[in-house]
Amino acid sequence: MKKFIVVLSSLILLGFGCEKNDTPQDGYKLTGTIEGLTGEVYLVNPAMQKVIDTAVVKEGKFEFTGKMTEPDMLMIFNTQKQPVASVYLENTTIGIEGKANDPNSIKVKGSKLSEEYGEVQAIIQKVNTEFKPIEEKLRAEQMTFQGQNPPASFGVKVDSFQKAINTRVETELQKFIKDHSSSPIAALTVNNFFGQGHELKVMEETFAMLSKEAQESKYGKNFAAMLDKEKKWMNTPAPDFTQNDENGKPISLSSYKGKWVLVDFWASWCKPCRAENPNVVKAYAKYKSKNFDILGVSLDQQKDAWVQAIKADNLPWKHVSDLQGWQSSAGRLYGVESIPFNILVNPEGVIVGKNLRGSALEKKLSEVL
Repeated sequence: MKKFIVVLSSLILLGFGCEKNDTPQDGYKLTGTIEGLTGEVYLVNPAMQKVIDTAVVKEGKFEFTGKMTEPDMLMIFNTQKQPVASVYLENTTIGIEGKANDPNSIKVKGSKLSEEYGEVQAIIQKVNTEFKPIEEKLRAEQMTFQGQNPPASFGVKVDSFQKAINTRVETELQKFIKDHSSSPIAALTVNNFFGQGHELKVMEETFAMLSKEAQESKYGKNFAAMLDKEKKWMNTPAPDFTQNDENGKPISLSSYKGKWVLVDFWASWCKPCRAENPNVVKAYAKYKSKNFDILGVSLDQQKDAWVQAIKADNLPWKHVSDLQGWQSSAGRLYGVESIPFNILVNPEGVIVGKNLRGSALEKKLSEVL
């Protein structure tokens, strides 16, 4: 689960159309006609968390003008700080239409990049629609437990669902990236969907699908920096840290020297983490007698939720947390920007694996143990 979830949710939220506009223009003109919209709207750069411009809404209409030094993904928020629309803004005329009470009605018309940006959204929306019946069945089954901890079999179902939908989305997005390898939208897609949390090999292969031009774009450079940061940890000594367990006892990573240890970053509120936990439990049960252990590092802020999740998911290994959320000292030490995230450390204290999830974790442990 990324910290920049607003970027991902905006892609899922909106629908797009396109009318090609070949009129040369020095800057951009972004106009909106949103039925039921009132007050003010704010043009925001979500990555920088910065308000670029403000406009007054009159009879559902608003307008932004300016100049982009480079096309970029921006969002529009209403007075209540709720997302109205998102657009890949470039120096041309772009229009937004729809109804304020119906996010699916929002249409963005204008540039070629907006059209491509819409293709990405359409891919996600299509997969979500296909998997919705399964999700609804799982939600209905979850309701039958009436506040009790679901059985392990239900956790397996949720994990299987999560893997299936993630694999399908990423496969479809990789096709888009190959077909639009020179587009900055392809670079944006790589940056948003194939970052930390993926195996290093998957990150490298997906980045290699981009043309040199796209790799040199804003989001291409951002992903390249992320990739370099991921690579630099491999085959290097794991930085030591110390945090308290749920009983206030300090535990250090260095105390595991002489063992294979999986440092598992997670949180009680992270659904993908909870879905991955059955795989980690399975790996622990299989290899704990072969000099293998796990150290769970939580990015929780509420102790009760953290402790309850440990019990609910039956996680028998040691757990630590400084209850600082994304400001966790261990998380910042390892540059954690999304969870679940893990590293595998050998008995000499050297990092030999990262982002090992599902079958990848089982495969790696079977190799080294």
